[in-house]
Amino acid sequence: MLQNLGQNELPFNHEVAFSDAKGRHKPRLEKKQRKLATKAAPLISKVLEQDEEIHLVTYACSPYSTLEFLTTGWIIHYLKRCLLVVTDRRVLHLPAKFSYRPKMSISEVRFEDTSELRIKSLLSHKLVVTYHGGKKEQFTVIPGWAARKLKVLLAGRASTVRPTADSERRFLCPSCTSVLVKDRADCAGCGLKFKDRKTAMKYSVLFPGGGYFYTRHPFLGIADALFEVFLIGILILGLTSVWLNPDIIMTPEDWMSFGLLAVILLLEKLVTIYHAYHFVAERIPADLDFSLTFERQGRLLPTT
Repeated sequence: MLQNLGQNELPFNHEVAFSDAKGRHKPRLEKKQRKLATKAAPLISKVLEQDEEIHLVTYACSPYSTLEFLTTGWIIHYLKRCLLVVTDRRVLHLPAKFSYRPKMSISEVRFEDTSELRIKSLLSHKLVVTYHGGKKEQFTVIPGWAARKLKVLLAGRASTVRPTADSERRFLCPSCTSVLVKDRADCAGCGLKFKDRKTAMKYSVLFPGGGYFYTRHPFLGIADALFEVFLIGILILGLTSVWLNPDIIMTPEDWMSFGLLAVILLLEKLVTIYHAYHFVAERIPADLDFSLTFERQGRLLPTT
């Protein structure tokens, strides 16, 4: 049942969204979901379709690769924080900051584009999505209460019929809600520009921590820049000392040490580029003011 919506009210189905897996109303779940939803309310409101109902809002971790995990460790769960908004038609995925405020990126998993939606709960709770064609993605670090509710909500939602040629998670333009074209750095509908791989690689190569700063990960950028400057400083000081003091005789071990530092620096650059590529894939708008406008709107909304 949908209640009358106020000015800042999202279209929750109150009977579904604010009850537990057994259908019992829980004020604690209502408060928790309203608080999460408020952080992204302006963006959610913009992309919802006519008469679309919200059935669940929860936090999770966006899909990530094995190499991303190996090069970041447990920090990946903070870098890939997201909100999942489950409606009667799809699952909306919103990459988020540490505070769960959205990065002005949004994608959708439409139920008709999936062949299976399954909750796994071995070591942690995760939503495994299988698309028509066999591609799989998983959203991890889902809280227990949301995982139990998702089992109920998603039962029978997947479709046995493949409706389109490219059934998969699709990113939407946060400005005009058009489906974004793969490998295109702007929206075909309104022209909004997004962060792109070419620029991410350029900044990663030219500037210490540049790839992280470009993709708006300042803390990673600072840590990476300090480490990179340290390596470059040692190399420059060592090579300068050899050049200014001809009496210094370099042993093979000395040259191997310089070579090892150079290899570490190269690997560090490659890791930065790899991470930047994955962050860019979240389709973050290039215009910072555009993102800040939505964030300010979210901060002004009440949380209950």
